[in-house]
Amino acid sequence: MTAENNEDESVATPTGQEPTPKKKGRSGDPSKTKTPLVFDLDGTLIVGDCLWEAVVHAACTKPWILVGTALAFLNHGRSRAKTHLAERCPVGPRNIAPNTATIAHLTKELEAGRTCLMATASPMKWAKEINDSLGSPFDEIFATLPSGENLKGPTKARVLEDRFGKKGFDYVGDSISDIPVWKAARQAILAGGSKKTAVAAKKAGIEAQEIEPRRQRGRWSELLRTHQWSKNLLVLIPLVAAHKYGELDTIIAGLVTLAAFCATASGNYILNDLWDAPRDRGHPDKCSRPLAAGEIGVPTALGTAALLVVGGLSLGATVSPATAGALAIYMALAFGYSHWAKSVMILDALVLASLYCIRLWTGGTATETPVSFWLMSASLFLFFSLALGKRDAELSAHQKTNGRGYKHGDRTNIAAIGAASAVGSAFMLCLYIQSPEAQTYYAHNPLLWALPSGCIYWAGRFWLLCGRGQMTEDPVIWAIKDKPTWLCAGAVTLALTAAHAWANVG
Repeated sequence: MTAENNEDESVATPTGQEPTPKKKGRSGDPSKTKTPLVFDLDGTLIVGDCLWEAVVHAACTKPWILVGTALAFLNHGRSRAKTHLAERCPVGPRNIAPNTATIAHLTKELEAGRTCLMATASPMKWAKEINDSLGSPFDEIFATLPSGENLKGPTKARVLEDRFGKKGFDYVGDSISDIPVWKAARQAILAGGSKKTAVAAKKAGIEAQEIEPRRQRGRWSELLRTHQWSKNLLVLIPLVAAHKYGELDTIIAGLVTLAAFCATASGNYILNDLWDAPRDRGHPDKCSRPLAAGEIGVPTALGTAALLVVGGLSLGATVSPATAGALAIYMALAFGYSHWAKSVMILDALVLASLYCIRLWTGGTATETPVSFWLMSASLFLFFSLALGKRDAELSAHQKTNGRGYKHGDRTNIAAIGAASAVGSAFMLCLYIQSPEAQTYYAHNPLLWALPSGCIYWAGRFWLLCGRGQMTEDPVIWAIKDKPTWLCAGAVTLALTAAHAWANVG
């Protein structure tokens, strides 16, 4: 970093580091004699990691950047590779969130007149961008330069010792890699690191002062969206509709397919959260998601997503190649939804409905109980209605759906289309009652009218609640907790079971 004008003095930095401008009005401050306080960047001043955030950003927007970064690493080493990536992926668009507790500590020390500095393994460009976004609080910045060493661990400790002398500085860090720096520092300060970091520091003979509560363990259930696994029960519907309750092999195939869908879907949710993290940090509700909040690191999330996707596809392959293929189609369609279709009005709801229908189709394929035309068409209409209800709930809560293509004034039309689609689902169920398939299982039993009746009741109540603004932004969670939904589902199931038993007795 160079001096901004001739009146600013430049503080020289060792080992090829760029000098940073010394702030005016503080050179004669007696507090300058105090021990300087050095802050790490990744995981300390910010909740994420600049490098990994950039890798994800590049992979999602301009993947060819990663090719150039890999070539720079092979030809010139880690430092040049980091700089190559930093020059093409600025911090701003990634909306990296600051660590509020560490920033509060920094502000307190600055108000006391203390000299504060930044030392990071991230490239100088990112360090300067974040320093600027914080109001330039640091007198000096140490960072990885293209021609220098990777400023991490022992290298960072040596650079700071050369600059300030052994025990001549205090250091705020968060990870195990900071232990060599803490050993060289006068005082070790832990900024919300994990329990693992605190234990490792203690074993190394370091008594670290903690300036914030340890970050809570990653909310894995929320990251994996375990509450969404209920959607995957759709793979068992064909088995139930065909009344194959006593065929053990079929039941096992259905349960293995259910597990495969849960794993694959959770892997997809993690990948979506990685993509959406910068936008989520600016959302009033989604900012608390584990990845947006920095509770789970990008490398851990990527590894988990890969394991889940590969594991899910492998489980599907044990059932049949067709099941694995259906899971792959689901992943491709989900990817298309997340990266394009969700921003196109109506198409987004249609794709969401298709994702539900793929679960039905896959369940039929896995259990060798092909899904009938009636079940698939009724399901498509009903799921399309449900997807539109989700958009209506979002509009009701936030006046707009960010990046979805809808406006608040669209609510009336959304409700009309959604309600009409639900009626279409009930109509298809009415036609099913007179179909050959119904004759096979139920002999046209009048109890079958519970199907369209239950559909009309449930969908009508759903859309009335949407119109009142009482629907949550996740209708699945609402349905899981809604007692009338369970009563309706139970009544329909009981009616179908009784109709089937009646037909067999007859």
